[in-house]
Amino acid sequence: MPDERLPHRTLRTTFWLTAFFTLLFGLRGEASMAFGLAIGSAIGLSSLWSLLFVVPRLVRPGARSAQLLLGLVAFAKLPLYALVLTFAMKSPHVNQLAVFLGAAAVPVVLVLKVLGWQLIQRVNSTGEEACPSSSSASS
Repeated sequence: MPDERLPHRTLRTTFWLTAFFTLLFGLRGEASMAFGLAIGSAIGLSSLWSLLFVVPRLVRPGARSAQLLLGLVAFAKLPLYALVLTFAMKSPHVNQLAVFLGAAAVPVVLVLKVLGWQLIQRVNSTGEEACPSSSSASS
C-alpha cells in the first residue's frame, strides 16, 4: 500500500464528515436523520477503529493467546452491534436509511481517497493535464 496512513486518514475524514452532516441535519430540524447518521457512522467508525487499533495490539508476533483474545473481542462486539441496530431499526425517532448511509460512509470515503490518489498519481506520472484541450477542435 503506497500510503501507510490511509486507514487513519479515512477514520479521521469520515468522523469529521459525518459530524458535519449530523450537525447540519440537526440544525435543520431533521433529528431522525441526524440520529440515524450518528448511529450508522458510529457503527462504521467503531469497526474501522477496531481494525486499526485493537487487532494490531492483540495480534503481535509471539503472542500465544492472540486467537482467544481476538475471538473474545469479536464476540463482545456482536451483541453490542445487535443491540444498537435493533434500537435504530425499531425506534420511530431514527431514520433507517440514515443509519445505512452513516455505516456506508467509511467504505465510501476509503474508495474516494484511493481513487483520488490514483488520479493524482496518473496525472503526475504522465505530466498531462487532467482535461487536455484538443488542438484539432480549435482549427
